[in-house]
Amino acid sequence: MHRPAPVPSSCLVLLSLIGATANVAGAQPAADPAQPPAPRAPRQRPGMPEAPPARIIAVADGTLTIRPPAAPNAAKPPAANPDKPADPNAPAPDPAANDLTLKTDPARTRVSHAIVMNERMTDTGQRLRTMRHEPGELADLEPDQLVHVTATDGVATEILIVPDPNAPVPAPATVVKLDAKSITVSPAPIPGAAAPPAERTYTLDPAKTQVTLVTVTAERMNARGQITRAVSYKPGTPADLQPNQLVEIRARRDLAVQIRVVPPPIAPPAARPPANPQ
Repeated sequence: MHRPAPVPSSCLVLLSLIGATANVAGAQPAADPAQPPAPRAPRQRPGMPEAPPARIIAVADGTLTIRPPAAPNAAKPPAANPDKPADPNAPAPDPAANDLTLKTDPARTRVSHAIVMNERMTDTGQRLRTMRHEPGELADLEPDQLVHVTATDGVATEILIVPDPNAPVPAPATVVKLDAKSITVSPAPIPGAAAPPAERTYTLDPAKTQVTLVTVTAERMNARGQITRAVSYKPGTPADLQPNQLVEIRARRDLAVQIRVVPPPIAPPAARPPANPQ
């Protein structure tokens, strides 16, 4: 009687692997071709919140009340009688209905400031800003500030104070006068404003006022005619402040907690001297 030839062991191993793969694949539920694939979650970029900021309504000892922004596409409640026109004298919705009160904890709540470093407009008119984050304190919180808040169990754990996204970036102020205890500056004119902003005086405290000196170390023009700068930062003291300097001031109430002495802004191309031909 004819006996079949023995199967090599290598083939048995290959067949076993194929069978195991088939069993694993068979254990998974088959995809339904009629169902679309689940959408992928959007990627969030740290430090660049995409939601509009909330507004601080009240600050108390241990609590913070904010008003979340209105949803841009919030659905309106259906009318009781669609055939009846809306009453023009009906009271407007109470904006305070969505106010949210959170606890603040010096040990758990971290406060930061978002400072605009530069801004540019895209071809489609979209404003793009580059910001730096600086540490703050609970004492920096004031009503009417715009903030991004992260909360856990009713406690605000992250509070980022941000500038108005629709307002122009403020230009540096000019030091008008100063003494050992105060500094008076003239804010830069606001484009389109009927009158220049009033001078502002801040208190100086050698123990609480931080001074930084910003110096241009290099400047070059790229192929598109844009000027870029390299700068250095040097810690200073209130004694380094002088009249006519350009400064950026971050204050807590009337106390100047940070003063940056900055160089003049980059002149527009029309105001720059022409480059020497090579």
